[in-house]
Parts: sequence; structure tokens; C-alpha cells
Amino acid sequence: MTIKRILGMSAVLLLAVIAYLFFDVSHRLEKAQSEDPLVWASDIETFARRGLGEPESLLFVGSSSIRFWGELAEDMTPVPVVNRGFGGSKIGDVVH
Repeated sequence: MTIKRILGMSAVLLLAVIAYLFFDVSHRLEKAQSEDPLVWASDIETFARRGLGEPESLLFVGSSSIRFWGELAEDMTPVPVVNRGFGGSKIGDVVH
């Protein structure tokens, strides 16, 4: 395999990754900017499938600041927690 061919295949792969990331970011941005709380329906369905958590759990809801809080359970020990952060949600999306 020649260097020219390797560079060509690498360029095609790089363009494919860039295109995927562009469309993924565009989709997420569109959801976050939407005024329709139903754009989060699939996220809410996922929460419903996960269940309610332990009795007496403390519920955390919000946007990505909650969603990506990786150490939430450890930070709140000994209180059991339920993490229900989703995307770029706004308060209107949460209370809907």
C-alpha cells in the first residue's frame, strides 16, 4: 500500500468522523434550543425503563451539569440518589 493511498483513506475516514460529529452536535443543539419539551421524550422513556431507584432516594434533575456528574452517588453518600439529568434541558422541560 502506497503512502498516497494511505493518506487518501485517512482523509476519507477523517471527513466521515467530522461529518458525524457535525450532525450529532447540530442535532443536540437543535434539541437544546427547542421550546417543545417533547424533544426529550426518548430521554424520559429511558428514565422510565430504569425505574425509580431506591425508596427515600434524593432526585437530581437538570441539564448536562447533572447528567455528567460522575461522582454524584459518592458525593452524596450515604443518601441514595437518582440522576435524571438530560441534555440541554431547561426548567420548562423538567417540569413538563
